[in-house]
Amino acid sequence: MFDRIEGRVTGLRVRREPDSGDVETIDASLVVDASGRGSHGAAWLDALGSAKPREESIQVHIGYMTRLYRRRPEHLPAN
Repeated sequence: MFDRIEGRVTGLRVRREPDSGDVETIDASLVVDASGRGSHGAAWLDALGSAKPREESIQVHIGYMTRLYRRRPEHLPAN
């Protein structure tokens, strides 16, 4: 939801089931879009006539990797 007079988001409307026509309204004093790079938030705000919000990025420099290990019989406990 967007208050054109104050120029701010005042909540959101959500649809719990994608194919349902039921929409729930949630009032909020703070709305954070944490949906990542694929977010449509800026486009939605633009369509509502709002200025583009200030963006902040943080570089975390984290990488991930996977490795497979082959166990040998001597690695297993003798039972």
